[in-house]
Amino acid sequence: MARPGLYANIHAKRKRGGKMRKKGAKGAPTAANFARAKQTVRKGMKKGGFPDLSGDGKTTMKDILIGRGVIKKGDTIGVMAWDTIRYLEFFFTIPMMGAILHTINIRLSEQQILYTINHADDDILIVHHDFIQVIDKIRKKISRPIKIILLNSKKYNLSDNNTYLYEDLIKNKESKFKFEDFDENTTATKFYTTGTTGDPKGVSYSHRQLVIHTLGFIAGSSVSNYSHRLHNEDVYMPLTPMFHVHGWGFPYMATLLGVKQVYPGRYEPKRLLDLIKQEKITFSHCVPTILQMLLNENQKLNYDLSKLK
Repeated sequence: MARPGLYANIHAKRKRGGKMRKKGAKGAPTAANFARAKQTVRKGMKKGGFPDLSGDGKTTMKDILIGRGVIKKGDTIGVMAWDTIRYLEFFFTIPMMGAILHTINIRLSEQQILYTINHADDDILIVHHDFIQVIDKIRKKISRPIKIILLNSKKYNLSDNNTYLYEDLIKNKESKFKFEDFDENTTATKFYTTGTTGDPKGVSYSHRQLVIHTLGFIAGSSVSNYSHRLHNEDVYMPLTPMFHVHGWGFPYMATLLGVKQVYPGRYEPKRLLDLIKQEKITFSHCVPTILQMLLNENQKLNYDLSKLK
């Protein structure tokens, strides 16, 4: 029997008039609504509550891309971007529209990026301006017609009918999109391995798998009272890129727990350390190379990192 997709499946039962009512997909189908509205998600120095992430009363990606025919159910959308609140939005809204999120590994070579775009059958690319030159070099070799959505660049030639500016698409539009239920085994995300022999190897996750991973991760990492657990009083900042296995699943987990989240953009040692100090970051995760980079930079700054888990 088909059951609802990932995010409709996560909804809590809420008390209304003393009775428990299941919140269905037609309400506000996003795990962000689990979270306390007073918690914030940061992009640079801009703040927003979880209702902003879910798009309550506001236009977001889901409204415009489908409404204007830029995207349709079943499309695969590749994202080349740094860790930002926009990327967190894509983690939720792309699968929730019935499309597939392909988190493109920006550390791959140009030829390997081209291979993953072709192998994933990407229909649309959402691209940060730092990676426009890469796309320009490989665009003619992409095996199918493809649309480009630029996250934050007005310097690019927009005369191409298949090129859009993200902020222009969502500007001054009303929110009308209604999420639908679909089979929980529908593919939600794709990504590709690195460091393997031959070409990168593709991996996909269904909505069901993401839900089970998130809930299992919370059960194993947040319930027990041990020193490195993640809980909703933490302040979270990822230092594992969001293109790398969904940031190890922590952004889904942090959102479901209602944790304040800080997304640093490009990983620059001093900026990361400044954010840790200014935002009082208490929880992160990274590979040893990133940790060593921070420790080396902190020899000059001498910030107190004793509360960082």
